[in-house]
Amino acid sequence: MQPNTPRTMRCDRSPTPLPARIETSADLDRWRDERGEADAALSGLTGERARMLTSASVDALARKDAEIATARLRAERAAAVVVQAERRATETEAREAAKEPERRKRYAVGKKAAAEAERIMRTEYEPAAAQLAAVLGRLAALQPAIEAANADLPADAVRLDPDAFRGLAATPGRHERRLRAVAIDADGARLHGHITAFRADATAEPWARHENGAVPQARQEAREEQEWIPGSAAVPADSLLTSTAIPGLRWDDPAHWPPKD
Repeated sequence: MQPNTPRTMRCDRSPTPLPARIETSADLDRWRDERGEADAALSGLTGERARMLTSASVDALARKDAEIATARLRAERAAAVVVQAERRATETEAREAAKEPERRKRYAVGKKAAAEAERIMRTEYEPAAAQLAAVLGRLAALQPAIEAANADLPADAVRLDPDAFRGLAATPGRHERRLRAVAIDADGARLHGHITAFRADATAEPWARHENGAVPQARQEAREEQEWIPGSAAVPADSLLTSTAIPGLRWDDPAHWPPKD
C-alpha cells in the first residue's frame, strides 16, 4: 500500500490589471514596468521574424506579423501613457516649486506666531486659568444657598437663577407696518388671492391673472400693510459651573476646573 504523500496543487493567478488612472508613483512604476515588458516582447518577436524569413511559410510570417502588430500597439500604448504621466508630473512639480517662496514666507510668519503662542501659554495661561477657576469657585460656594432657597420657595416667590441674564430673552409676537408690492386693479382696489402673472414685458398692457380669472388694467404698487411678526421663546443659558472646563497646561497637569472631588 502506497503511503500517503502530500499533493501539491498549482493555482495560477491572473495578473493584476494596470491602473486605469495614474494617481500615485506606484501606478506610474507599474506602467513603466509594462513599457519595459512590452518593448522586450516586441524586440523578441521582431528577432523571431527575422530568423523565420528564409524558412517559414508566408502564412507563418503573416501570423508572426500579426503578433508583432499587437506587441507594437502594446508598447506604443505603454510608452504614451508613461510619457503623458511624466509630463503631468513635471508640470505639477513646476507649479508646486513656483508656490514654494510664498509657502516659506507664510511658514516664517506662522513660525513666529507659534513661538508667541507658546510664550503666552508658558507665561500667561496658568495665572489666568487660576484666576478664572477662583471666580468659578466663588460662584460654586454660593450655590448651596441658592439651591436651598429654590428647594422650598416662599409663597409668590420666583425661582432663583443667577445665570438667567445670560440667556436669550423671549420676544413677544407683534404687528408691524411694512411696505409690500401688491397688485391693484383699475379702480385701485387691492387684488387678494393667488396671482400667477403680471405684465408680460415693459411695453405690454398691464394685466393680472387672478385665481378668479383675468384682471385687465392691473398694476403693481408699493403699499404699507400691517404684518404679524411671530415671537420667539426664551433660550436659557447653561450654568457656568457645569458648562466650563479649564484644562491644565500640560497633558498630565490637573484641570483647573472642574475641581476633583
